[in-house]
Amino acid sequence: MSRRHMIRFTLAAAALALMPATAQAQSCDAACMTALANGFMDAMIKSDPRGQPWADKVGYAENSTKLRVGEGSWVTIKGRTKAPLVVADPQTGRVVWAGMIDDHGQPGFYAMDMRVEGGKIAAVQSVIRRKEGRPPFGDPTTYAPDKKYAAAVPAKARLPRGQMIALVDAYFAAQKNNGANLAVGFDKGCVLIENGMRMTGNLPGVA
Repeated sequence: MSRRHMIRFTLAAAALALMPATAQAQSCDAACMTALANGFMDAMIKSDPRGQPWADKVGYAENSTKLRVGEGSWVTIKGRTKAPLVVADPQTGRVVWAGMIDDHGQPGFYAMDMRVEGGKIAAVQSVIRRKEGRPPFGDPTTYAPDKKYAAAVPAKARLPRGQMIALVDAYFAAQKNNGANLAVGFDKGCVLIENGMRMTGNLPGVA
């Protein structure tokens, strides 16, 4: 699994509320969608998908592998953080959940993207990062969402959805090209964290 998967979910969460609007999921507001995401995680911990508001057809995948609901991590995850990063956008019917989980008896990182239609769970795709994978890997038990994600942005400082999407796309294009032809700007205080580890500002100073 690519080590970039977790940071992709973080960036997706940051841009999710700025995606183009669609007509679906208007009956489920942000609070409703947040409850669906947390309810899904609680059901997974109990290894029991019954009772969740599933759509007639549900797409489900873990680490890019299609599975049946109730298989895979539904058996191995037994705990989760009570303070996850949750970003919901009723206009697109998408909600992202990211945080620490107890998987196979050890802490790990979990990021989930859920699609909601008419107040029901229509699709879920998740990325699970465990210690035995390749580095970097920080301490999931100390992970805490940056408070800036929950801060209200003044109306005058908000960027159009299209511009935000273009920034995220440009970021990953730059990664793919190893930084060549960089078409995205970075704030002076920008920090990159992958799997709980800070990847920027770690080089020693030059005398």
